[in-house]
Amino acid sequence: MMPGGSKAIFAVLLLAVFISILFLCQPDAKLAEVCFSANCVMAEVADTPAKRAQGLMFRDALGENEGMLFVFDADGFYGFWMKNTNIPLDIIWLDRNFTVVHIESAAPCPGDACESYTSGQPARYVVELNTGFAEQRCIKVGDSANITV
Repeated sequence: MMPGGSKAIFAVLLLAVFISILFLCQPDAKLAEVCFSANCVMAEVADTPAKRAQGLMFRDALGENEGMLFVFDADGFYGFWMKNTNIPLDIIWLDRNFTVVHIESAAPCPGDACESYTSGQPARYVVELNTGFAEQRCIKVGDSANITV
């Protein structure tokens, strides 16, 4: 029999594994490895209007090394909001050369009047990760990403 603290740790670990399996087994989910220097994550690819519109809405957790990669057909000023998004996120905009052009930390928005986050520079890709990812790994504007699909 496990002591009380061990049971709680086991339950948290089991839940984390279950959530990770659900995240990685989304129907039609295409995955990409996104690396900022040696800091890599597996990101679900949102490369259609429907997938980009859905984004990470209604999800209650995101694994430590998981995220979402938004792929657009052309350079542009792509706005993101946190409506129906339950996870605080870092939003990282990349240009066509995979250079970081803007970073925002965004909190969930419980109401209808949600702030919109937009890069001040054109971007082609956007990566959403758990909040604090960029700061903890010292990712800044001008850094490069490497993306492998």
